[in-house]
Amino acid sequence: MNNMYRFFAIAAFIVSLCINISSAHALELDMRKGRIINLPRPAAHVFIADPEIADIDVRSPNYIYVYGLSVGETTIHALDANHKTVFEDTIVVGAGTQAFEDSIRKILPDSNITFQSIGSGVVVKGNVNSPKDADLVVQLASSLLGSEQNLINMLEVRGSDQVMLRVRVAEVARSEIKNFGINLSSIMTKGTFSFGLFTGRDFLDATAALTRQGNNIRLQGQPGRFTIDSVIDALESEGLVTTLAEPNLTAKSGEAASFLAGGEFPIPIPQEGGVTAIEYREFGVGLDFTPTVLANDKISLAVAPQVSSLTASAVTIAGNNIPTLSTRRASTTVELGSGESFAIAGLLRNDVTNDISKFPWLGDIPVLGTLFRSNNFRNDETELVIIVTPYIVNGVAEADKLLTPTEGYEVPSDFERILFGKLYIEQPLGREAGEYEGKIAEYRLHGEPGFILEE
Repeated sequence: MNNMYRFFAIAAFIVSLCINISSAHALELDMRKGRIINLPRPAAHVFIADPEIADIDVRSPNYIYVYGLSVGETTIHALDANHKTVFEDTIVVGAGTQAFEDSIRKILPDSNITFQSIGSGVVVKGNVNSPKDADLVVQLASSLLGSEQNLINMLEVRGSDQVMLRVRVAEVARSEIKNFGINLSSIMTKGTFSFGLFTGRDFLDATAALTRQGNNIRLQGQPGRFTIDSVIDALESEGLVTTLAEPNLTAKSGEAASFLAGGEFPIPIPQEGGVTAIEYREFGVGLDFTPTVLANDKISLAVAPQVSSLTASAVTIAGNNIPTLSTRRASTTVELGSGESFAIAGLLRNDVTNDISKFPWLGDIPVLGTLFRSNNFRNDETELVIIVTPYIVNGVAEADKLLTPTEGYEVPSDFERILFGKLYIEQPLGREAGEYEGKIAEYRLHGEPGFILEE
């Protein structure tokens, strides 16, 4: 009997050990896929710990259909009518990486992308041709996973993903001014009585000399007791102003960059309790851009340049005169190759002002009314052209090859400055000639400002 009891004890131990070993191997499933579990005896109750990761469908006491919903781990328990354990196991739901890889190969046949399930997440690795392809892979994987939270992105982009933007802003402003008027004064005296008529200028004393600064013709006569003094004002001027800015900016693909060459002016903002806050508004040449590197060295560029300047007109806020801004801006998105350019032109502005000052009634007389009128004509024309050129760039490994305008500059002595009028001493760029190949060793300072010019 003792041998028989010993035999049953060993057999029970072996069975329990086998059960523990079998339960140590988790039940692995892919998302949106299922498996049928055959139970050793009928089950009355079936429980699953996290129904959002996996769920069950029980159609028979002897079979359980388990299917995966999302990446993660959970447990399943089945009990009989006596509340004894019939089946228990750990369910591990994976992402089904093979389906991911097949989908990516169809869309990006040149890519080398692999997916690997780790715990409750998925790691995506490989090389892509552009940041746009990397975003496409992430979006596709997120749609298959149902969420981007469980996605670990380890993609590498071939080549550079930095873009340098060279912008040339050129503005030409032309002003034309024409003035023509006859300023007539006549004085009639009779004893202590005098009568005068003045047009186009302030009233002057009859005994004072009538003078006018500027371009004018003066006529004066004294027939009898009348003094006639007239000044013909004739002025025509033309001016030309050019403005040029060349900002260069470098930004990572998908990141925004901005530039401003100008200034800020304060604006008082009244607050509660008599407190005045100050806000600053920018003006000058500004630029905002966001580049995105595409495949085959193509660049999608969202660029928004702006040119603004202070005007003579002003508004009054809290007793302070605040200048207004004259602003021209443009915003566009284009696709270019590295080194290609596009221009934003046609930003024209034409302001025409025509003022006539005249003596009431007399200035309306045909022909003779010209003697009693003053005409002021002003025409302001401006044209703005913006040229944008993006480049795909890499960092410079040797910093010594980067030049600055101060390279090669040496302060002259008092003897050279006073006697010879030298502002600098021309010399190589602080290095021995031939140290670098090409024209770098030939660069010197040219002209009094000391700019480095490329020949």
